[in-house]
Amino acid sequence: MLSTMISLGQNLNLRVIAVGGESLQQLDICQRLDCEEVQGFWLTLTLNPEDVTQLLLSNCSELPPTLY
Repeated sequence: MLSTMISLGQNLNLRVIAVGGESLQQLDICQRLDCEEVQGFWLTLTLNPEDVTQLLLSNCSELPPTLY
């Protein structure tokens, strides 16, 4: 079902974002299905604006570029 939803969105020229990524395995599946954006608690818990800035300044090099 995930593959179908991603393909449908891409065929409609929509920006497809997988929501709820909570494990590396789920992120790998999304990448294999050509879903370029994933949102979820595996990457980070909900942050306030100041903490987002700190995260981006300190940890971006640790995340694969297709995940943020």
